[in-house]
Amino acid sequence: MHRSYYNQVFATVAGDSNVGWIAKDGGGRVVEADNSGRFARMVGLTQTELLGSTTANLPWSNLEQEVASTDSLVWQGEVREAVGIYWHPLDNRWCKVVSAKWLVAEASQDIDEKGLVYCMVMDVSRLRYRQNNFPELLKHMRVDWEKESVVIGKHSLSRAQCICLSYYLDHITQSEIAKRTGVTLKTVEKRVAHLKNVLLPLDTSCENLYVLCREYGIRSMLEEKRDWFDRLAVIWPITDGQWQKQ
Repeated sequence: MHRSYYNQVFATVAGDSNVGWIAKDGGGRVVEADNSGRFARMVGLTQTELLGSTTANLPWSNLEQEVASTDSLVWQGEVREAVGIYWHPLDNRWCKVVSAKWLVAEASQDIDEKGLVYCMVMDVSRLRYRQNNFPELLKHMRVDWEKESVVIGKHSLSRAQCICLSYYLDHITQSEIAKRTGVTLKTVEKRVAHLKNVLLPLDTSCENLYVLCREYGIRSMLEEKRDWFDRLAVIWPITDGQWQKQ
């Protein structure tokens, strides 16, 4: 039931070509995968490399503990849904996926008698659910992943300045931002001033940085991930299709 249900829902939302699945045994090893190789392509592996792999071999290897914790709940019979963001090792871009996991208790006589944990994933990187002006912002913005900066017109925002912005949008005081980022208050003040000088001219109708970042989806993006240059995956659990409301 779970497989046919999620396959139908995911395919309707993202298209068949953006949906893949794997099955893992009790040791967390991938023992089955969709024959089309879609899941393998999603993670930058060949089908041969995928089979027998574990979380340590996937783009979200930094989340081994979180994945193991979720799998343990699935082994107890729970169905778990999640949204994740990871850096694709071959395409050199961020991917956003929605996943669902469930237990099939009697998969095969040749498999661990406990069954298999199935995980179906759909790539929603190109889908947007929030109503904001982010597409308009993209016309003025270019990300330089090698130099770790965001180029906006003739100006740029460094990785440190973007992280500073994420704290600032959380309504954290500048003195506290200085403590959390290990710099002086004066440095934070300069970074905030630079952020305002670069971003506010993009839309002069926005009265302040908070409004502009909300209107253009910057705040929601930084809520999902504070540091987009570290290339570390993040994941958060959801229930009942909450990803559709993002």
